Amino acid sequence: MFAACWHRAAGSIAAIVFGGGIGENTPEVRRRICEGLDWFGLEFDSDRNVATVDCEGRITRDKSRLQVFVIPTEEGLMIAHEALLCCRTVTGVGARRNPTGGLAHVLDFASFLDLGPVLPS
Repeated sequence: MFAACWHRAAGSIAAIVFGGGIGENTPEVRRRICEGLDWFGLEFDSDRNVATVDCEGRITRDKSRLQVFVIPTEEGLMIAHEALLCCRTVTGVGARRNPTGGLAHVLDFASFLDLGPVLPS
């Protein structure tokens, strides 16, 4: 398990964070992952876990030495951002003058999200 490797390498763990579709929306998966981590000082709160779906929250007890959080992420935005960076690298300046196909959609999406200039003018 990654947490055990990190603990051995770093000497301690401050928190575990669940994000993304499964981490945000599946209390059963979070419960199963946290099982057996009491030796880290984790005191799991089942009620908080079940109540924390598609929202930010802590799913450990107040006095838990190791805290566990659920933090929603914007995966679609991150994918669009990475695609945008890729397009900037691959296409260069000429792409703005003649956007076609998928690149036009990325440019439109970037404008919609107000990510700033996509390619140099």
